[in-house]
Amino acid sequence: MAGKLSIFLISPTYEKLLSTAVIVQGAVAQDMEVFIFASFAQVAFKKDEVEKFSKLGKDYEEYKDVAMRYLASKKVSWYSMLRDAKKMGKVRIVACSLVADMLGLKKEDFDPTLVDEVAGVATFVEEASNSDFVLYI
Repeated sequence: MAGKLSIFLISPTYEKLLSTAVIVQGAVAQDMEVFIFASFAQVAFKKDEVEKFSKLGKDYEEYKDVAMRYLASKKVSWYSMLRDAKKMGKVRIVACSLVADMLGLKKEDFDPTLVDEVAGVATFVEEASNSDFVLYI
């Protein structure tokens, strides 16, 4: 199955990042092109945050310890899964320029193996308009 998937990733919580990574790997395995527009989720993509980011949503806080232990035992994380997906297929990750500006972030503040560029929402709209599937996470 070829095609294109666009994801508007707003939530900077581990369970949403992990879910996104799982979906992206599945899409890449199906030879799909993937575009991710990271809105507020971009805070997890910062150079100094990416490997230690572990904020869970309130609905999942009670599972944090068990979840982190499990993922560590499997030697897997949302960021390693996204990095692997980028190596295996066509995955492009863009940080929202509005949020980046609001938080005082520049392209060089992000993990270069994950974030390809900083751009405005018009980029997401253009990519989404040419996609077979669009997800809001």
